[in-house]
Amino acid sequence: MTNANILTLSRLVLSLAIFVLLQALPAGPWLFVPFAVLLAAGVTDVFDGLVARRTNSITEFGRVADAFVDRILICGCYLIFIDWHLVPLWVALVVVVREFVVGGMRNLADTRGLRFQATIFGKTKFATQFVACAAVILYRARFEGVSWARLTMDVLVYLSAVNTILSAVAYFANYRRLVGSEQT
Repeated sequence: MTNANILTLSRLVLSLAIFVLLQALPAGPWLFVPFAVLLAAGVTDVFDGLVARRTNSITEFGRVADAFVDRILICGCYLIFIDWHLVPLWVALVVVVREFVVGGMRNLADTRGLRFQATIFGKTKFATQFVACAAVILYRARFEGVSWARLTMDVLVYLSAVNTILSAVAYFANYRRLVGSEQT
């Protein structure tokens, strides 16, 4: 197990801690705890790739696990935000469905021996989703009921939805180019 893979797996543990804390803690200042854990998860996401590249320890496990853990973190947060009534159902569905569909496409490409690399669209998609998650938690922790904060949070959430859709379109085009039409 490489250091980069350990960082990736630590993000999975951090994700699970975030979900428990978001569900267990009331709105208000206590939510700064899962907010801080979310920031720590974001740092591990940056560093696992840097460590893997700098130590020349990029692994197939790390490539797959990194994307999987990102999906767990983002989808779990968006589902909790539905429960909080702070993210519309359609936005969460766009995020969750895109993650499962693109994950399936990557798996199919992998079974054919094709590398379904992350694109700039996927990276910016994750970044906007991550920022939206942070904004929702911060809103509920400190700014609930403040109109400018709600507007800012909503803009970030909708921006993440738009970016998620754009990245899905880019992945579909990449998939079609990589794999082509299925023969029955």
